[in-house]
Amino acid sequence: LSGIHAGLRRLDVAANNVANSTTPGFKSSRVHQSNLGSRGTQIDGVQVAYTQGPLEIDDGRFSLAVDGDGFFRVQTPDGERFTRAGAFHVDGSGKIVTSQGYPLSPGLAVPPEALSVSVDAQGQVSARLANGQSQALGTIDVVRFANPGGLIQEGGSLLAESASSGPGIPGAGSSIVFGAVEGSNVDLADDMVSLIVSSATVKANLAALRTKEETLGEILDLRG
Repeated sequence: LSGIHAGLRRLDVAANNVANSTTPGFKSSRVHQSNLGSRGTQIDGVQVAYTQGPLEIDDGRFSLAVDGDGFFRVQTPDGERFTRAGAFHVDGSGKIVTSQGYPLSPGLAVPPEALSVSVDAQGQVSARLANGQSQALGTIDVVRFANPGGLIQEGGSLLAESASSGPGIPGAGSSIVFGAVEGSNVDLADDMVSLIVSSATVKANLAALRTKEETLGEILDLRG
């Protein structure tokens, strides 16, 4: 039973990785389990791998990628959240927002008369205006965490800090790449193998349970 439970959990995690293999900024997860000998196996936890994903050129109006271990800060109705998904865009009011409409934190606004916008590696944002002048719009901050594995996944590529992750630390030492997004770090081949192996494990354990039930039934028939 414990083997079936562990196999199903691995199937769940691997399937989620595969489903998000093309999701910008997605970080893959791995199930960790331990052998308890005659008492079966147990799930020790699911760990997110915060390794760098590939940087991909993107033609969005305000696409950003973090090269390093930092996270973008965004403001949501539930407070500040963090993300590696940099497929931002400029909304109707000029704010730089996520695909869900959450603005970058601290907020930045692009003036309507701007002909183009640029972001340097340090996050300095500037706009080129119709009169040929350049206007500084502010700075995009990224933060890092002492233990990113402790961040709480909330869906929609958003993360919340926890006691385990610790607070966000400014000055992450990461650089920002404008005009690109970070791709998913999922190893598709590895997760496909995990799906096959985990499925086979569940089937084998189910077969063992069926054999035990059949054997017990035969013993009871003989005793009867």
